[in-house]
Amino acid sequence: MDTLAQCEACHQIANDPLELKCKHTYCSKCLKEKLVGNKVTCVVCNVEHVTPSSNITDISTSDKLVPYLIGVHSKEPYANIPESTPTIQAICFECKAQADLRTCFHCEKPLCEACRTKHYESQKKEVDKLQAELGTGIAGSLSLATELNNSRENRITTYTHTKEKIQEHAKALRKYIDEEEAALLKQVDTRVILEQEKIKVTRQEEEHLKKHKVALEKVVDTYKNEPDKMIATKMFADYVHVAPVWKSKVETQAGRLNPKKEQELHYHSQMPKKEDALVGSIKDTKADIDASSEAKKLSRDANAKSSACIIA
Repeated sequence: MDTLAQCEACHQIANDPLELKCKHTYCSKCLKEKLVGNKVTCVVCNVEHVTPSSNITDISTSDKLVPYLIGVHSKEPYANIPESTPTIQAICFECKAQADLRTCFHCEKPLCEACRTKHYESQKKEVDKLQAELGTGIAGSLSLATELNNSRENRITTYTHTKEKIQEHAKALRKYIDEEEAALLKQVDTRVILEQEKIKVTRQEEEHLKKHKVALEKVVDTYKNEPDKMIATKMFADYVHVAPVWKSKVETQAGRLNPKKEQELHYHSQMPKKEDALVGSIKDTKADIDASSEAKKLSRDANAKSSACIIA
C-alpha cells in the first residue's frame, strides 16, 4: 500500500501529492522540478502534459487517494475515535424504538445497537461488492497488460523472420533494390524499437496496477480486521468517499492498455514493375490480442478518459 502512495519521481511517500491527468502521483515539489519549459512528461507512461502558462496547477489536481491510503495505513484519522462514543436516549431512526443511540459515521443517523450492527453488516457486504468491482478491473487490466506484451514479443520474433524474407527477396532484385531494402529494414527496426518501448512502458503500468491491487487488498484487510465497529464504520465511510477516485485512477491507467490500437507489420513480397517498390511493401494491420472480454471492455470504456501516450 505504501508503494502506491509514493511519488513516481523520488519514490518517497508523496508530499503534498498531485496527480497528473494520466492519474500518476508526484510530490508538488518533484512535479515542479519535472516541468521543462511548458510541459511535463510522466515518467511512468510517457504522457506529455502541456501547460501554456508553465504552471503545474494547469495540468494537475490534488491526489485524494494518497492521503486516504496513508491514513488507512497509519490509522491516524481513526485514532481519536473512542471505543465507546457517548449515547443519547431517543427514538432510533431505523426501528423507531426508544433506545441508547449513537450516530453512524457513514449515514450520520442516530441508531440503536441492533440497527448499528445490521448497518455494519450491510457495509461489509458493500465493501465486498466494491472490492470485487475494482479488483476485477485491476485483474483484467493486469491480464491485458501481460497479453499485450506477449503479443509484442511474439511480433518481434516474427519481425526477425520478416527481415530474413526481405533480405532473401532482395537478393533476386539486388540490381534495383539496394536503397529500397535499406528503407524497409529501417522501417522494421523502427517498429521493433517502438514495440520494445511499448513493452517497457506497459510493464511500468503493470507494476502500477499491481500496486493498486496490493493497496486494495490491504485496505480491505485493514477494514475487515478492525474489531471496533465505530472505527470500521468510519473506515467504510472514507472508503466509499474515495472509491470513485480510486476507480477513476484504475480506469484511466487501464484505458491506455488498448488492444484496438495495436498494429503489426506484414511483409508482402512481389515482383514489381520498375516504377514500383522493388522489394515489396509493409503494411500495418490490427493485431489480434488474446485477452478476456472483460479486460477489453474495461479498456474500451476507460479509453475516452485516458491521455494519449506511447503505449496507446
